[in-house]
Amino acid sequence: MEALISLNELDEPQRLNAARLIITSLPKYYQIFGIDSELMVSTVSKIIGAKGTEIERGIVLTSNHKVVGILTNLNGKFLKRSWLIGIQMISKLLPDNEAKLFKNHVKKYDANIGRIPQDSVYISRIAVIKECRSIGIGEKLIQACIKQEEKYNKDINCLSLHVDINNKRAVKFYLKNGFSIYSSNESYYTMLFSY
Repeated sequence: MEALISLNELDEPQRLNAARLIITSLPKYYQIFGIDSELMVSTVSKIIGAKGTEIERGIVLTSNHKVVGILTNLNGKFLKRSWLIGIQMISKLLPDNEAKLFKNHVKKYDANIGRIPQDSVYISRIAVIKECRSIGIGEKLIQACIKQEEKYNKDINCLSLHVDINNKRAVKFYLKNGFSIYSSNESYYTMLFSY
């Protein structure tokens, strides 16, 4: 049985599963730089839904109480501030060496992404577990996000996101689901979807 639930409604096992999905969907950010994935899962699970972070808001799709997909989002005008708050929170929870590695990597990442329209809802991530990909979960998460934002942010009618130019599967998914390329640099596309 499928259910769409808010990040704030997750129980502790679901928070850990959601954090694991977030971390495993972004392996190069942590593993390449020597940060243990399970340490990051534990750390991220503690800040899911934390006010002011880029994972403050979002939607999780569960199947039989198991997290199978997640979409996290925030108001585009708060993107930079949200990243900084999240970085500070994660850094405080990590041991010193890992915190230093994490901060250094995030600086490099931030320098490479394009800017987004501030009057958009920024999707900071969409992730689906491997065995449930290509069956419509990503589309369900996007539609649920639009419904949520139409209810709470009536003055915003655009989704934005960044996607790695080399992630052909993700680029194809977003284009298929109505996103268009707004801008690009050597590393990332900034994509928009108007609703």
